[in-house]
Amino acid sequence: MRRRTKTVLWMFAILVLLVGWAAYYVQDKGFTHQWRDMIMSEFEKRGVHATIRRLNLDPLRGLIARDVAVYEDPEHKILLMSISQIALDIDPVKLLSGSQSMRAFEVRNAQVTIPLDPQRKHKGEQLKLDNLSARTLMRPDHIEIVRAQAILEGLEVSVSGSLFRPGDVQETPEKEAEDKKEPAEVKPTDNKDHLKILRDRRQSIASVLDYLKRFEFSDEAKPTLEVRVDGDMANLPELRAAGDLKSGPFRYAGHSNEAVHAQFEWANERLIVHELNLEDRFGKLLSRMEYDPSEKILGFSLKSSTDLHGQLSAAFRAPRLGEVVFYRPPLIEASGTCRLDGEFSWENMPLDIIGSVRSDHLTSRGVIFEAMSFDFSANGRELYIRNGRIEHKTGVLDCHILRDSNGVRFRSTAQLDPTIFKPFVRLKGNENFLNRWSFNNDSGIYIKFQGNGPSLDPTTWSSTGVIDLRNCQLNGHPISELQCELQFEGNVHEYRNVVISRPEGSVTGEHIIFDHGSQTCYLEDVAGKVLPVHAVGWFAPKAAQQLLVYDFAEPPEFSIEGTIDCRPGSELARSTARHDYEFSFKSDADASYELFGQVMQLSAPSGTVQIKENSILLSDFKTGTLGGDISASVVLTDIHRVIGYEVDLGVNNIDFRQLAELYSSYKETEGHLSGTMRFEGKGIGIEHLKATGSAVIVDGNVFSIPAFGPLSKPIQEVLPKLHGDFSVAREANLAFEIADSKFYTRDFQAKTNTFQMKGSGSVDLVTQELDFEAGLNLRGAPGLLFAPVAKLLVFKGEGSVSQPTWRAKNMPGMVTNKALKELGDITENALRKAGELHLGPDKDRKDDPERRDRFRNKAENPTD
Repeated sequence: MRRRTKTVLWMFAILVLLVGWAAYYVQDKGFTHQWRDMIMSEFEKRGVHATIRRLNLDPLRGLIARDVAVYEDPEHKILLMSISQIALDIDPVKLLSGSQSMRAFEVRNAQVTIPLDPQRKHKGEQLKLDNLSARTLMRPDHIEIVRAQAILEGLEVSVSGSLFRPGDVQETPEKEAEDKKEPAEVKPTDNKDHLKILRDRRQSIASVLDYLKRFEFSDEAKPTLEVRVDGDMANLPELRAAGDLKSGPFRYAGHSNEAVHAQFEWANERLIVHELNLEDRFGKLLSRMEYDPSEKILGFSLKSSTDLHGQLSAAFRAPRLGEVVFYRPPLIEASGTCRLDGEFSWENMPLDIIGSVRSDHLTSRGVIFEAMSFDFSANGRELYIRNGRIEHKTGVLDCHILRDSNGVRFRSTAQLDPTIFKPFVRLKGNENFLNRWSFNNDSGIYIKFQGNGPSLDPTTWSSTGVIDLRNCQLNGHPISELQCELQFEGNVHEYRNVVISRPEGSVTGEHIIFDHGSQTCYLEDVAGKVLPVHAVGWFAPKAAQQLLVYDFAEPPEFSIEGTIDCRPGSELARSTARHDYEFSFKSDADASYELFGQVMQLSAPSGTVQIKENSILLSDFKTGTLGGDISASVVLTDIHRVIGYEVDLGVNNIDFRQLAELYSSYKETEGHLSGTMRFEGKGIGIEHLKATGSAVIVDGNVFSIPAFGPLSKPIQEVLPKLHGDFSVAREANLAFEIADSKFYTRDFQAKTNTFQMKGSGSVDLVTQELDFEAGLNLRGAPGLLFAPVAKLLVFKGEGSVSQPTWRAKNMPGMVTNKALKELGDITENALRKAGELHLGPDKDRKDDPERRDRFRNKAENPTD
């Protein structure tokens, strides 16, 4: 009995060891190839082409297939996925007997890898599912996915459904005979087409994965995706699926959203999104979409009050979209289709869409707009924007734009400050043109134009219209009203029938053409009656600066015609200007002109200014001033660099007293000045001045000339008993020259009833120093009688022009005051005798008015 019990115990122990060793072996080493082949055969019967690297037995979970690879084709060339482990529900007895044995399989916390390039398998981009848990029941006619869960790029995916098996799995003689047949040869072309379809499908998956990587989900509200699948495993392209996507707060490419909910369906190889609800802090987006992968066409309809602009900017990374900032998201409605197989281009848009945009308070490129709205439609080359409206604090802009196969056509009405569009202007010339205008709160603006062009490039557009402006400025010069017709050809702007009004008058112009490419302005038949500084300043502000010295009491009549170079002064200084225009003016009223620091009053000025390249010619200038007349011609050359000048000036019967009072404090100057002068030089400064000329003063007092005033004192010391009007000159004249900063005259002459004065000398125009010599000849005295004093009447002037010092040049030092008195008496008697020879005794002259008149006639017409 004991021996039998002992034997049983030993046999049990050996059996336990054998079982334990077997369990360890199958757990650690796995089943043999035969078992794995039988398992893979079971998969094949159910339409699943798989390989198993190792097969183990788990005491708790049963049979475990590790490192399972599932393929698209029986030849195991196209890998579908790799699964780290699968628990198999198999009846080993039925498996060994060859009957159906696989009842189910289960996956727990497995890692699934799906290559997105079927030819590169493990080396290309891959789709990875983490923590895959699934249970699948193997029914005789279908496979039922009870539930499959995994994490894909942070998204919790749940899948359930049924997949019908490709036919009966029961073995039959016909089936066995079919299995023994050689597999049909796969045609290379068929295989390539199949690979292409598969590759395209997986590229779509890769695109989805790329977008999924941009999402940042909240840990508290992880997104979920539930999918229900149905279909026939023999025809996977017609697989049907329906899903539901939900998520709490998330960020996409930096853009925040509050929630999203989508219901979708995959059927007949089309993705249909029945409902998409997206919420952010601004509003909601409601949309429906349908996508055909074979045609790569997305159909959609949407209505959004969310920050769709920000979402699109984040999704497509479009810099142009980032240039617009909405204070509140716009309301957008749109429906249509979009082709996803091509890049977006304005010349050939992959769209067939219609919709509208409504927005308020937005900014772009530093410009704030109060509102914007438009309706739109697009289809390939056709783009239609209608009822476009932009509101700004200065007014509104309405527009319509159509682009089709015939090009671009548009029309617009602007009642707002056009200079706000400077940041959006692509043409540099147009930007410069807008820079010349300025408007204020009192400005009135109405611009209506329409046009066309071959493309969306504004440089190719041609447009016509009308302009009506009030209370604005052009180049800083005010305009009260402006009306004209316009025509734009790219950079060339033409204005016809122009009328410009100001408070003092108006200007009309038949043609005014701005070429903003070459920065030139052409004027034709422009004339009117306004202040010249404004008339020229509207078109040539640089040239207008030269007219600031003219101050007209009333605006003159003027005309201007020709070509004006509108480039900035800095550019003109570096090159030859393209000016070629003429400006003429005529006024019946007075004007003032600043000359040498003093303001001269001009009456009825008129003249013509011709400007060509860097030269200015003033011709036919005439005006009245200081009781007389002035005529002049002026030539200025190289005005933007070292200026050269030639001035021819004529004065006639100018009141010498008024002229002297204008430029000095001397108040006793008399007479009238006439003369001709020519000035020339190159550069600013008296040292560059050269001049020649002659001048005549009639009916003046010689000693009223400021430099000669002090000369009367030494003359009267020599001739103390001269008559009081001895210095009244019938005529004084001189020829002069200016050179080396000095004024020279060698032929100064003055004739009075008593004497004739001749002189010569110079004045330093820098130091104002006088160096002059004057000699007097007594008129009417016999030569022998005058001889003793002739040499004494030569005087030297020195010192400053304003306070000169005159002295008798040849006066002997020993001559006493008594001698001078006696010499003066002799001279006086000689003069009296000379007068009596002509007019009779002195007592008779005092009592005889007739004789006094004869004396005056003789004084006015004396003989030498």
